[in-house]
Amino acid sequence: MAKRDSQDKRPGGSGAGFALGVAIGAAAATLMAPDAGKKTREKAKAKLDELTGGKTPEELLEAVKNVAATVVEDIKAGVEEGKKESKREEERFMDENVVAKAPKKKKK
Repeated sequence: MAKRDSQDKRPGGSGAGFALGVAIGAAAATLMAPDAGKKTREKAKAKLDELTGGKTPEELLEAVKNVAATVVEDIKAGVEEGKKESKREEERFMDENVVAKAPKKKKK
């Protein structure tokens, strides 16, 4: 089964979705703060840039898509490995237990 390395440093990384959520939450909280509109927008932009590393929404979306694609690949690989292991175990069980098969009936 394909394992994901905890030190995996792909562009976007698995923290991209988390960072996006944090950025949205911080922006919402900043917008609700009792400041003048212009000052609030400046604070929101500064916080968003800090949290996203200045990446555009398109770049963040692409990073999230890459992470999702990797997760799907890992799941598919795990399912295939599970199927192979199941087949091996079935064959081992049959070999060890020699399950008798009913004789075929002869046609008249």
